[in-house]
Amino acid sequence: MIAGVKPRRARRAGFAGLATAALLTAGCTAGQRAQTAGEQETLDGTTVRVGQYITVGGISIDAPKNGTSWAKGSTVPITAVIVNSGRAGDKLTSITSPSITSWGAANTVFQANTAAGTGAAPDPVDLPALSRVPFSAASSAPSGTRVLVVSGIKAPLYPGSSIPLTFTFATAGQVTAQVPVHLSSSPHTSVIPGPSATGQEG
Repeated sequence: MIAGVKPRRARRAGFAGLATAALLTAGCTAGQRAQTAGEQETLDGTTVRVGQYITVGGISIDAPKNGTSWAKGSTVPITAVIVNSGRAGDKLTSITSPSITSWGAANTVFQANTAAGTGAAPDPVDLPALSRVPFSAASSAPSGTRVLVVSGIKAPLYPGSSIPLTFTFATAGQVTAQVPVHLSSSPHTSVIPGPSATGQEG
């Protein structure tokens, strides 16, 4: 064997390996937004998509106010953001689950909400085209803040547990999410996509 041939092959193999790694890295980051490539969803919320344009993000149930559990039969608040990235409006028409009796939505803070548990079907929630509709149940939320609740829970809910909730939309269809209960009432953050003019998240 001619001296020096083997080292050249080794060097070539090393360069090939570096090139392959670079391509794999480029492939993994393709399509990510530069501003959010390093961000991740919070662990205490769930994000699901339904249809082509609807995203329900950061879905979670607030921690029980007594720090122990939500009692059976309670009306419990949900934190979420619904994003419609499409060019046509849609509506949230229902939230159902074997674990609840009914649901409700209102333009008021949780303590004053009477939309759920009244026996009447709640009005659908409008989701205009290219919109981002947040729901917050924090007691410190200002008057007029949208809230989303489920009522008549069929078993106590403890921090860290979860229940399935099925969100039904007039156009987009249905999606089921496993929704967790917050471990505490401390503030949390979540990466929630916003609508874009192209009909894609971003």
